Amino acid sequence: MKLLIVDDEYHVIKTVRYLLQISPIQFDEIFEAQSAKDAITIIERERPEILITDVLMADVTGLDLMNYLNSTSIPIKTIVISGYNNFEYIRAALKEGGVDYLLKPIDADQLFSAVETAINQWEKEDAQKRQTLKHLDMIQSMSSLCKETLLYRIMTQSSIEKYYQDLLQIVPGLKQCRNCMVGYANCGPFFSTHSEKSYNVLKEFIASLDGILQKNNIGSCFWSSDDTSEILLFLHHHTSDALQILQDSLEKLCSEYALPFSFGISRPMAFPSMALNACKQARTAFFHQTVFNKSPVLLLYNQVRESSCQLEQPDLEQKLFSALITGNEELLDASISEWIHILFEDDDLCLQTAFHAIEHFNHLMENWNIELSRQYPKLTLSDCPKLFYFQFLDSDGHLSLESLKKSIKFEMFQLSGELTSPSTNPQNDVIYQVAHYIRLNYAKPFSQFSCAQLFFINKNYMCRKFKNTFHTSMVSYLNQIRIDHAKELLETPGVKIKDVANLVGFEDEKYFSRQFHKNTGLSPNEYRAQFISKAETD
Repeated sequence: MKLLIVDDEYHVIKTVRYLLQISPIQFDEIFEAQSAKDAITIIERERPEILITDVLMADVTGLDLMNYLNSTSIPIKTIVISGYNNFEYIRAALKEGGVDYLLKPIDADQLFSAVETAINQWEKEDAQKRQTLKHLDMIQSMSSLCKETLLYRIMTQSSIEKYYQDLLQIVPGLKQCRNCMVGYANCGPFFSTHSEKSYNVLKEFIASLDGILQKNNIGSCFWSSDDTSEILLFLHHHTSDALQILQDSLEKLCSEYALPFSFGISRPMAFPSMALNACKQARTAFFHQTVFNKSPVLLLYNQVRESSCQLEQPDLEQKLFSALITGNEELLDASISEWIHILFEDDDLCLQTAFHAIEHFNHLMENWNIELSRQYPKLTLSDCPKLFYFQFLDSDGHLSLESLKKSIKFEMFQLSGELTSPSTNPQNDVIYQVAHYIRLNYAKPFSQFSCAQLFFINKNYMCRKFKNTFHTSMVSYLNQIRIDHAKELLETPGVKIKDVANLVGFEDEKYFSRQFHKNTGLSPNEYRAQFISKAETD
């Protein structure tokens, strides 16, 4: 706490300073001034909490000094000292907010009492002021949060009238807003938003950008109410100058906070009726930023080139899983490279495709783990770690395809290794993997020689081992699987017999019919007719 003594007689200043130094009251600093002008300079620079001032001085009176301080609302408590026992002075001093009026020569006990009172009053008022400011901040924060929540609901829901009316109660000026632009960014693909460090970085980024938008009367920036990885922009003012301010601010802040993503920006759309569509446009624009090259910080929806990629590649995924089962590293490596090439190797690959392709790979691995555990009951598999897009970003925030390839190959080779290792699969008999491979690839042309090569075993040994284990030849085993699937297809009236044969792996329709009759005692047509008749009876 600081104190200032003001008197044009220096011996009075020395006396007051001495008395305070021997008192139990401690001040961090005590300043001196012999004129009101000097006192004002010190007060504005040092902001002391307590002022002890004479009434009559050469330039202006202590009462004038008190009046000046009241006009500036500087939080300071004043004790007046004077050699004049004048009621008018006393009344004026008290009127200006003086704590006490002490007569010269100064009595030490009276001085100590007056200073303690002044300190107590200052601390009480300061505490009240802090509490008031805290309440005001809380009210402002709640109002801001409520505004953001309502804006989010308007942007993401179809029934918005109630939200809009509630919003106007908080921000009446938005009634004049006829259209808006919406911005969208999602941090989830770029880093984990669950860490405290990431959360604080995003919080500061959003607060900084929101402050700029509010200051320039452009709009606001806020977190999604449902997902803290999503950041939204509401732009009620979207002239070219406003968008330039937004772009310049984003370039600066994204660099300052090391954020690698861009914001998708919608077209101007009617507010509030089309805010939902605007949000969808912004989201689409965001997820269409390219992953191998730097995108501008603002991705306008009308500049986005729509692209699509079929994530599910059933034939290729079956080829991948089949290669995994064989344990043939060369085949598995080639299958992985082919899958990655089809899904990822595109110069214009967008974030949406890359992000969901990695998610799809995680889903495939989960399904394959379940399938292997079902097929091989004694198999012990390690936990299947999920891959995340942000794990494969380079220092510039671009997708590193080499890093992604390396991780995908590692995960698949590890799974294949556990399947073929005696330590994790006590039932490690390659013949079971051969049978599994046949079941997966029943519809494809089959060669015992090629199959033996895939598993690095002798053909004759494989055939003998297969028959001893399953009590049937490999060809009969395969035909039985094909016939079982053919029965399912024959239960669909529109599928021709020729097509059924081709779909289950028989290149010759007549050979298929003979094998079907041999297995069931019926021709394919007779089986279909029997099924339809039974279905009608039921």
